[in-house]
Amino acid sequence: MKRKLLLFAVANTWFSLVFLVGLWLTFPSDAVVKRLAWEVQQQSDGTYALSLDSVSPWWAGLQGRGLQIAAVDPRKADAGDEDAASTLFAAETGRVRVGLLSLLSGAPRLFGRLSYGAGALDVQAVVGTNDRGGRALDDLQIDATDFPITSLPPMGGVSLEGTGDLDLHVELDAREGMRKANGRVTLLGENLDITKLIAPDQPMLAGFDMAMHVTQLDLVFDVVEGRARVQRGKLDSNLVQGDISGDISLLEDISRSRLRLQIDLRLGEELKMFKGLLKDAAQPDGSFRYRVTGTFANPRFLPDRARSASNPRPARKAAEPASEPAASSPPPVTRRPPTAAINAAGAAAGDERPPVRLPLGGARLAKPAMAAQPIDEGDEPVDPNDPNDPNDPDASDVDPADDQEE
Repeated sequence: MKRKLLLFAVANTWFSLVFLVGLWLTFPSDAVVKRLAWEVQQQSDGTYALSLDSVSPWWAGLQGRGLQIAAVDPRKADAGDEDAASTLFAAETGRVRVGLLSLLSGAPRLFGRLSYGAGALDVQAVVGTNDRGGRALDDLQIDATDFPITSLPPMGGVSLEGTGDLDLHVELDAREGMRKANGRVTLLGENLDITKLIAPDQPMLAGFDMAMHVTQLDLVFDVVEGRARVQRGKLDSNLVQGDISGDISLLEDISRSRLRLQIDLRLGEELKMFKGLLKDAAQPDGSFRYRVTGTFANPRFLPDRARSASNPRPARKAAEPASEPAASSPPPVTRRPPTAAINAAGAAAGDERPPVRLPLGGARLAKPAMAAQPIDEGDEPVDPNDPNDPNDPDASDVDPADDQEE
């Protein structure tokens, strides 16, 4: 009996060894690379691209080398632009495997690791189905220790060069989609040295050399119903100190999530000379405020200048209600200067202008303003609409019948 068990164990070991060696030697690496790249393109509707140098078996999963994930601008890609894709992140090696028992539930659990030199990023995710029958991310956990800052995905086409590592922790429950996700995102860093900004699309920042020592970076988001609100946002460095607030509205395509952030900056001694360039964002306390809008893929930084307390925006005056005349006050009397006397006085003074003529008909109610003239003491208040006024040279032109028709 012992002999049979020993033979069975040896045969099983030999079979497993031959199978694994054969699988390793005959594994269709090129075909798997193409298939994975096609799946990423199809699942993201062409907004992301995956590239791998090689793929090989790894337990119940795969291992890839030279992994890169890039964001693709569909419009530039259709036009054949070589700059249509921008690298989000790259890793020396990437491993992913599936939990065999989770396949029975229809929601496979994936385990992955991305290696960056001495650092690593561990990922656990549960892939389920959404209401439309497509694949959705039910649960996501990311833990990264000693994550190099040079591996951070570029934001707005700007990436960093320097030394230092970050700690990243992500916990998201997104079984109803990113718009309804809940969880927390934490990004911590200490003693980071940033030496250069790389921004090919922004000539003013391209190759900008700097010596920025970040003593502390503390950024914490609480995610509730798809909105990631900043709970702690602090940056301390030798060049600038900053406070971050606001929120981010998450979308299924993370790169298109909407930003509504506010950054308050205080310049260090080495940057005091640049205050004049930031005057559009100046605040009364000496800080500089910027609003960050747009998306992760295309953020916009806008200055937010405070209004001076001594020169606020003037308030609109409320329309005053028209006052009604008192019941006891007599109706106003309109006193019209006699046109005949005015014309005679002008002729005596040598005025060669044509005589004054008042409009006829209904226009008699709106008479033009006239210069003040001496009024004879014998003149009495008259009705401006009286066609029988003897002092009106146009009275003879008015037909009483016309007045009745009017």
